[in-house]
Amino acid sequence: MGTDAVERTNAPAAVHASPTEDVTSDGTRDPVPDRVTVTQPAHVDTNVRPADVPVWPGPDPSDFLVPNPPAGEIGRLAGAEAEDVFVAAQKNPGEFWNVGGVVLWLVVT
Repeated sequence: MGTDAVERTNAPAAVHASPTEDVTSDGTRDPVPDRVTVTQPAHVDTNVRPADVPVWPGPDPSDFLVPNPPAGEIGRLAGAEAEDVFVAAQKNPGEFWNVGGVVLWLVVT
């Protein structure tokens, strides 16, 4: 494996050709991507308690993140995992997540 980010998918080989949609609080629909990139820019020391941030809705980051020199890690998710993570990230502007009782900085794009 090279330095390219690992892509993880539980979906069949064919991923949705068009984005699915998520209903917003005002009843409109926002497109939800079939693939997302997750970046852990750095490890951070924060006073935030795991109970004070949302639980990470995706797979364990250690299962799909790879080094992204010069700093941090990066990975991609596809299919249902991407959709779940994207929708949750829209509701978590702080980008800090409770991952197994540890607060991690994970940016979803």
